Amino acid sequence: MKIPILFGAVVALLGANVYLYMQLDKVKKDMAGVNTTMQAQLDKLQESSSVTTRTNSRKVEELKDQLERARRQASLAAGAAKDEALKRWLKPARSWKAAQLQAKTELKADISQAKEAADTKISAVGSRSQHGEKPMLPPPKPNWKRLWPN
Repeated sequence: MKIPILFGAVVALLGANVYLYMQLDKVKKDMAGVNTTMQAQLDKLQESSSVTTRTNSRKVEELKDQLERARRQASLAAGAAKDEALKRWLKPARSWKAAQLQAKTELKADISQAKEAADTKISAVGSRSQHGEKPMLPPPKPNWKRLWPN
C-alpha cells in the first residue's frame, strides 16, 4: 500500500510541476507582452518629449526675436524722443539768439544814426562859429533841488 501512495504522490508532484511550468510559461508570455507595450509607450513618450522640446525651442527663439525687436523699437523711440526734446530745447535758444542778433543790429543802427545826427550838429555849430555866429549851446540842466526840495 505504500507504493501506490508513493506512486500517486510522485504523479501528483509531476502534475503540479507541469501545471507550474505552464503557469510560468504564461507569465513569461504576459511579461513579454507587457514589456513590448511598455517599450512602445516609452518610445511614444520619448517622441512626444522631443516634439515638445523642439516646439518649445522654436517658441523660445520666437520670443527672443520678439524681445530683440521690442528692444530695437524702444531704443528707436527713445532716440526719437531725445531728438524731439533736443529740438524743442534748441528752438527757443535759436530764436533767442536770432532776437539778440537783431537787437544788436538795431542798436548799431541807432548808434550810427545818433552819431550821424551828432556829427551834423557839430558841423553846424562849427560852421556858425566860422561865420561869426554864436554857437548853439544845449539848454541848461534843470536845478532839481529847486524843483523838488527834500
